Amino acid sequence: MKIRRGLILLAVICGLWGAGCDPVRANRSAQNVLDEDRLKIQTNAQLVIDKVGKQLGVELAYDEKSIEWVDGFINRNREGLDSHARHNLTHTLGAFLGETIVKTYVGQWTFDADRGWGVEIGDRMTVFPFVTTQDHFENGSEDSIAAFYKSIAPLME
Repeated sequence: MKIRRGLILLAVICGLWGAGCDPVRANRSAQNVLDEDRLKIQTNAQLVIDKVGKQLGVELAYDEKSIEWVDGFINRNREGLDSHARHNLTHTLGAFLGETIVKTYVGQWTFDADRGWGVEIGDRMTVFPFVTTQDHFENGSEDSIAAFYKSIAPLME
């Protein structure tokens, strides 16, 4: 488990967003890097709506119905993907899941050194949409992102 978390953290820091571990980026302050990555997460989430939805002929928004569609998309496509495609989709669709949580529950993106990017929802909890999306790709519907998303509301009561 610790190795897997380390790989996720490494992916976040070293090129998750296509930036790589270049010397210019390494010399920036940690806060600047986090701010840049947060913006890239939001951009990736919007790409799901603007590009994926339109290319596949489905209207997507930051809502439960769209999360259910993405859940089905993962279930239909997860087995035929190579590791590179799976990695990219995990991060793009994880960004979409996270942004939907941010908008639905007035959360904010936060970075945890052990678990990577998460969404902090008030003082009550932090959830990790990239880990959840990766688990869904690896394990199928038993780690459904839709079930994960729907499980948040009861915990907020």
